[in-house]
Amino acid sequence: MFSFVLGASTLVFLWNVYRTWRHAPLVTVDDPWGWGCSLEWATSCPPPRHNFVSLPPIRSERPAFDLHHPELAIADLPVGKNILDKVGGPNLEGLKK
Repeated sequence: MFSFVLGASTLVFLWNVYRTWRHAPLVTVDDPWGWGCSLEWATSCPPPRHNFVSLPPIRSERPAFDLHHPELAIADLPVGKNILDKVGGPNLEGLKK
């Protein structure tokens, strides 16, 4: 019985691989989700052999995120302000104190 379940799941997997290979759109941007935080998401896709010509300036723990979303960059936040004041939104109102 288990072998039939395993075989059926393998067929579903192979069908999914084929369908994705034939019909999925190609990724044309460096960070397809837009929320990458580390430097791996700041290089081009595919990355060149040397990764970076020069090391980009790092001003926070998440340089790629700050590059793609400068309006949420912590480095631009004045001293004494809460990051949640800058982000806002209905789901975060209870966290602001």
